[in-house]
Amino acid sequence: MRVVVETKLSAVDRDAWNALIAQSTVSAVFQSYEWHAAWLRACGEGVELFIVCVYEGSALLGVGPFMITRHERGARHVRFIADERADYADMLCAAGRDDVRTAIMDALAAGKAGWDTLELNNIPEHSLTNVFWHSYTRRMAWPAVWGKRLPCPTMKIAGQEAFVVQAMNKKSLKRHARYFRERGDLSADHRRDKDAIHQELNSFFAQHIHRWSGREAQSLFLDRKNRDFYRYLVDELAPAGKILFTSLVSCGEPVAYHFGFIDGDRLLWYKPAFDIGLAEHYPGEVLIRELIAFARAQGFSELDFTRGDEFFKTRFSNEVRYNRSVRIFKRKRDMAAWAMRRFFDGNGPVLWALKFLREVFVTCRDVLYARRIVEQSRQAGTHALTPEAYHDDAVQVSQYRNAIGLQKPEMAILRYLRPELKGMRVLDIGAGAGRTSVYFGTAAGEYLAFDHAPHMVEAGRRAVGDIVPPGSFLEGDARRMSFVDDKSCDLVLWSYNGIDGLDEDARFSVFREVRRVGRLGAWFCFSSHNIQSLGIWGLVAPGMFLRRLRRYVLYREANKGLERFHGKDSGMVFDAWGHYQIPIYYIAPEAQVIQLKECGFRDVRVYSLETGREVRDAGGRSRMTDSWVYYLCRI
Repeated sequence: MRVVVETKLSAVDRDAWNALIAQSTVSAVFQSYEWHAAWLRACGEGVELFIVCVYEGSALLGVGPFMITRHERGARHVRFIADERADYADMLCAAGRDDVRTAIMDALAAGKAGWDTLELNNIPEHSLTNVFWHSYTRRMAWPAVWGKRLPCPTMKIAGQEAFVVQAMNKKSLKRHARYFRERGDLSADHRRDKDAIHQELNSFFAQHIHRWSGREAQSLFLDRKNRDFYRYLVDELAPAGKILFTSLVSCGEPVAYHFGFIDGDRLLWYKPAFDIGLAEHYPGEVLIRELIAFARAQGFSELDFTRGDEFFKTRFSNEVRYNRSVRIFKRKRDMAAWAMRRFFDGNGPVLWALKFLREVFVTCRDVLYARRIVEQSRQAGTHALTPEAYHDDAVQVSQYRNAIGLQKPEMAILRYLRPELKGMRVLDIGAGAGRTSVYFGTAAGEYLAFDHAPHMVEAGRRAVGDIVPPGSFLEGDARRMSFVDDKSCDLVLWSYNGIDGLDEDARFSVFREVRRVGRLGAWFCFSSHNIQSLGIWGLVAPGMFLRRLRRYVLYREANKGLERFHGKDSGMVFDAWGHYQIPIYYIAPEAQVIQLKECGFRDVRVYSLETGREVRDAGGRSRMTDSWVYYLCRI
């Protein structure tokens, strides 16, 4: 036998790789050459491959599809390629050739100097790899930890007619399906053609993004790399008939989607999405019913729900398989350190105590060295003395590009406006690198975004130009929006306190421009710093108190006589934004409400940054100490 370690996927023959899948104990689309090619094309930048190939003559007998990633503290970890996206993973090995599997493991052992930990996840329990790793780690005296069994429910269809019929005829399923039929019509469109699937992918991404918009966990499709990965999967696998893209349509509109795989005689569940506005009618369950009906009609042996024990999976499954994971360490002290971190992460009170002690340390450091911290920040920002220059700085562009997800009040406002957004023309001021574009740009009937920083505009086009037309991103000044017609917008949005880089006169200029471009009855939404947050008063949690104390000391150092702002309605403050060199507008929430009404806005609503809830009364607004506050009003 001959063992070769490749650092490029292209160095391995595609057909020989795929021929091994049928012989391996784990045979799944996630093992295919095309799967790995798609992931590497989308997410492989900077990835170090360690592909172990075992040959006998010219015949490929085994593949260990590994990559080496660098974690925090510089540790190097060996993992399966694309393991965070593959529901099943394993080494490929010719049938009956245990010596090949051993050769792959020996190659990993020989390269031990190049890694610190092996993290091999989602190996199906029936795989021979699990047996071999147990014996191999004992023989090599490698410290190893086996993870918990991860359920992989499946619905067996062949020979289980009674169960399948019963599952499809559940009363709740029939009731939900009846709602959509009575609404107009209901149909399921199952696509396999590459071009047809591509036409629907952006709608699928948008539906998934909005489905998760109100949750702490965010949609994976906020990251363009993940959107590209799915596109490349279609390019690689659809020509072979291995993609099944299903859309559930009611009244001519898609109410749910499913991106799945056809793997031999199995239908694999992978990524669903549904219209969050119809969540109370369970379009996702109706989608499952249609997939079961399709799999039954096409003669599939099972509908494999893959990894995860979500309730809907266990509800429709009649068998459960399991995945296993193993973590192998080079040194015993590495395993001890990992176990210690796990203990602290899993022990809430201890973890809280450690975080609190860290807050105490950081607070003491910043209080003692406040002057030095402020001066160092000012020196670092000497090249960015205006809001325009600061926003256009490469560091700021990078930070904005990495910021994803909505803040709590933005979630609440999006949820409130969502029923109307489809018919709206949205103007997104100061859109930065497109953080809000993936939400409002995909939901609105028409969308236009602009920013005064050219590099921000370019970053926004790169980040979301695949899902929102790149021509929607322009350069512009909010004080002079000459490129926007009068009375042409239904929602004007300016998030993340962008307006606070302007003084009060310029602020009023923006308000006048917003009223000019907004239709009568249109919405205006923006956020602004809260001058009531400059103190350390108020009953808050200990950790929050320490953060406020640290912030107060730094602000007092940067703003001589900071106490003069106490009790004032507004003022220009030097804060960490702009390296304590650019004055930022701060205003009390109730004063902002009055200011908006004086400028002609009405129905002003105030939302807390910390809770996302609307604060309705003036007394509650006068007690708000949120760092900034969101406002929603009518034009």
